[in-house]
Formats: sequence, C-alpha cells, structure tokens
Amino acid sequence: MSYTTEHSPCGHHVSKLKLIARTRTTPEKPKSLRIWRCDDCGKLYMELTGMPCEMTQETYDSFKRDGLLKEN
Repeated sequence: MSYTTEHSPCGHHVSKLKLIARTRTTPEKPKSLRIWRCDDCGKLYMELTGMPCEMTQETYDSFKRDGLLKEN
C-alpha cells in the first residue's frame, strides 16, 4: 500500500502516526530524520523528505544505541 495524505504505508490513518524521535542535527547535516510509530500496528517509519519509509526495530535500536536520536 502506498502513502497518501490520509493513510500511512501500513494503511492506517495518518493520525495514528506519532512522532517518537528524530536524529540529532549537526552543521554538516542540518536536516533531521523523523521517526514515527503507528499506534494501531506498531510499525516504525522514518521520514526525511515527506515520504515515510518503513524502518525496522533493529535499525531504530541501532540509532538509539549509537546516540543518534533525540527522543520526543
């Protein structure tokens, strides 16, 4: 299923997506990658350019372990 303005890639309404973290910004990387979790199914999504992509729990844990995330 593709992303629309009303539904996330998992098919649930975008209002179910909650921003849970973002990557830290630096002068070299001024944009942050935002990480969302669907309240209905628990899937994780990362988004930089407005289009969310599915993210594995393993990748999220790796970002967190390496100190790359700012929790919301």
